[in-house]
Amino acid sequence: MSSPPSSANTTPKVKESALPAEPDTDVTAALTVLARRHADSRSTPSLDLHGVRIPGITLADKPDLAKANLTRANLSRASLDGVNLAGANLLGASLARSNAGAANLAGADLNGADFYLTYMEPIPT
Repeated sequence: MSSPPSSANTTPKVKESALPAEPDTDVTAALTVLARRHADSRSTPSLDLHGVRIPGITLADKPDLAKANLTRANLSRASLDGVNLAGANLLGASLARSNAGAANLAGADLNGADFYLTYMEPIPT
């Protein structure tokens, strides 16, 4: 009898270079639907998308990813303009070369996140 797979092994089976430049339409649609739910900390759990690899995704309709777990997520080259990421966990996430203009990052954990060449709008004073 073989032992069950270890949940501690989170090494991706597919290399980054093998990922498509943009996710398939069904992947984008699924994430958009998930992000449309109204996060209510009392009744709706936060989205757990840790380790998701969706470089180049375009999230339309300014989805709500508040308090989502995006630890080590690959969102490089993504269009995140206007996305609500308030309180999200972006620990070690890659947002390199993405468009995060007008994204709400208030209270988000950005420790170790990669923002290389990421476009962000200045915060109004």
